[in-house]
Amino acid sequence: MKKKARRIIVFAVLCLGLLSLFLHLPFVRKAVLDRALGAAERRFGFAIEASSLRYNLFRLEFTLNGISLRRPGEPDLPPLLTAERIHARVPVLLLFGKKIHFKELNVQGPKITIFRDE
Repeated sequence: MKKKARRIIVFAVLCLGLLSLFLHLPFVRKAVLDRALGAAERRFGFAIEASSLRYNLFRLEFTLNGISLRRPGEPDLPPLLTAERIHARVPVLLLFGKKIHFKELNVQGPKITIFRDE
């Protein structure tokens, strides 16, 4: 009985390790970035772009690089917000709720553009 339980635990750990490796592959990160940006655009109503996404699912850390936020349908105007990098750490409870909470949020190289229509 002990051998069977040990085999199940070893198998589960191996499966989690392989899943983790798969989720951290570059093409998977790109797909996650595309889906996350699409969801954020629908939720907040802005056109959002980012050059890359890096994450660590064990530490629940996420880093976006080359971010720009602009009003939809106005590609000729400069972005409302750009940032070189945004790094966030989220609590485990975020995975179970609908509100966004951060343990830590760092923005590097932010630039806000304010313009007015005449």
